[in-house]
Amino acid sequence: MAEMGGRLVSTVEICEVLGVTRQTLFAWRKNRVPTIAPFPKAIKLGYRTLRWYEADLIEWARLSGFDWKRAKNTPEKKGL
Repeated sequence: MAEMGGRLVSTVEICEVLGVTRQTLFAWRKNRVPTIAPFPKAIKLGYRTLRWYEADLIEWARLSGFDWKRAKNTPEKKGL
């Protein structure tokens, strides 16, 4: 786990950075995809507010074969 005080990332940002849906993220959180590393634990900030430390997500992405930085800098293609 990352140090306390690191940057916190929302569900929406994770989905945008990795180009996945919330349903995919939910499956990863519940460890329903055996081919990737276990997803980091969320920090609960409120009744319906979850955040993750960015450092934990970067490490998870590395272990799971995702390129967090490349995905974050690549604009999402919409439309055609």
